[in-house]
Amino acid sequence: MKNEHWAVKTRDRETWGNIKRLVIDPVTRRIISADVLLSNSGRLLRVPWENFRIIRQDIILRVPENQVHAAILKSQSRRSPGHTNAGPSVLGI
Repeated sequence: MKNEHWAVKTRDRETWGNIKRLVIDPVTRRIISADVLLSNSGRLLRVPWENFRIIRQDIILRVPENQVHAAILKSQSRRSPGHTNAGPSVLGI
């Protein structure tokens, strides 16, 4: 399999980031979330798969960007020092 970059676009079809990894449920074998490297900040963000929509060959963010960024700020304020993971999850959006 080729290592392709899957671009994620906003509702306005501007590039928002690239999917770096998909998280798959081992039981159902369905995609749970995607780790997205944001284009403007270089941050890695875990986004639940239901927050994406696939239209033709594009992966579109279903929710407005400002909701995602608000979720990032909210999750950062709750994280303890030294906490590491793939990035903040935006499950609440």
